[in-house]
Amino acid sequence: GDLLVELDDKDLASQLAAAQAQYTQAQAQRAEAARQASRLEALLEQGAVSQQQAEQIRTQLTLANAQVEAARAQPELATSSYEGARITAPADGVLAARYVEPGGMVGAGSPLFQLVDLSTVVVEAGVAEAAINAVRPGVAVTVSVPALNRTFTGEVESVSPQMDLQTRSYRVRVTLPNPDGVLKGGMFAEVIIPLAEQTGVLVPVNALVETGSEPHVYVVKDGVAHRTPVTVVSRSDEQVLVEGIAEGDQLVVAGQNRLYDGAPVRLGGGL
Repeated sequence: GDLLVELDDKDLASQLAAAQAQYTQAQAQRAEAARQASRLEALLEQGAVSQQQAEQIRTQLTLANAQVEAARAQPELATSSYEGARITAPADGVLAARYVEPGGMVGAGSPLFQLVDLSTVVVEAGVAEAAINAVRPGVAVTVSVPALNRTFTGEVESVSPQMDLQTRSYRVRVTLPNPDGVLKGGMFAEVIIPLAEQTGVLVPVNALVETGSEPHVYVVKDGVAHRTPVTVVSRSDEQVLVEGIAEGDQLVVAGQNRLYDGAPVRLGGGL
């Protein structure tokens, strides 16, 4: 990726040089220990040195090998740190924020920049409970952005299973390709979700009685309440779409718990 920042690497360069020198020294010490061990092995065969002297040089060679192995990793670690002083972008994107100034001090793990990938953006929308079952991952939706006076085609990425009790809606994430980069973070957007056509009659939620074996309403005809079973198609906070009654039927919207099929009622209004 492109170079974003270059840290002061003087100390890192010194550490790298020291690690390399330490490794070179360990290799030289091992070579000398190997030479001494080879010489004493020959003398041991001739009886010119004792077994104890030979064991001592063998131990020194073993220690020298261990020191080389210990020093071997240090130049690699120092090289990684030295090369890490040049921080490059991990992916294509746009710099949205800079948290450091030239010459400033930074510590390990300190954020330096905010890099935003705008090739694909995410739109978060709230969907009412009446429509949430029609929304699922993979569904294509239309997204309208008033600021651009344009519409885009996106795809539902995820649907929250938990309702937001403050808005009485479900959070839906929509991914949207943004190849020309015109969509910016924080823009207002409207998500248009295709729903299957539903038929029925909209009634106030207070008219629906859901106690007992089946949902029903009380339809008033000629001053008499008739218990009428209905099928709930969909619902919102204030209205319910039902099948089983006709448009214009007069319904009881209060006091249904005191009613029975065929009870006389006095009309106070209707639908």
